[in-house]
Amino acid sequence: MKKLSKWAIATALTTSAFGLSYAAAPSSATQAQAATVKYSQVDHLNIRTSASTKAKVVGQYKRNSKVTVIKSFNSKWYQVSYKGVKRYVSKAYVKKLPVAVALGYVKTGGANLNIRSGPSTKYKVIGSYKDGKLISLTSYDNAKWYQVVYKGKIGYVSAKYVHGPFDAL
Repeated sequence: MKKLSKWAIATALTTSAFGLSYAAAPSSATQAQAATVKYSQVDHLNIRTSASTKAKVVGQYKRNSKVTVIKSFNSKWYQVSYKGVKRYVSKAYVKKLPVAVALGYVKTGGANLNIRSGPSTKYKVIGSYKDGKLISLTSYDNAKWYQVVYKGKIGYVSAKYVHGPFDAL
């Protein structure tokens, strides 16, 4: 019984001594800040080393490029992640959704044109456009699918059913 008591006390003291020095590291979920994706509204959005027009320019975003916003730095600047480094861009040129860069007409021969959540028929249909409708395209680089904004969300339409694109600017 005495051996058991000594062992229990020694174990308790050892555990409490080490337990006091052990501190759990914060989980990556609490360390990570909630980043949001926004879009450059201009062709040459300067990416700067600090929140000032006098700061060094280290890169540029093209129109409709995805901008990973870490946080709002102040009333004029966003802190962003650029090549894994915290940088700054002017809020005046960054918005929630991309801007139209071209126009096109839906040409389906009478049927509706499905708007999908991704650039493939494997993606969910999120809406449709009527035949003959003039639509705004936010990206038409892909020869098979064009990006659009539909009811505040990014969607995709099959390029083979869009007559155009015609420059919007």
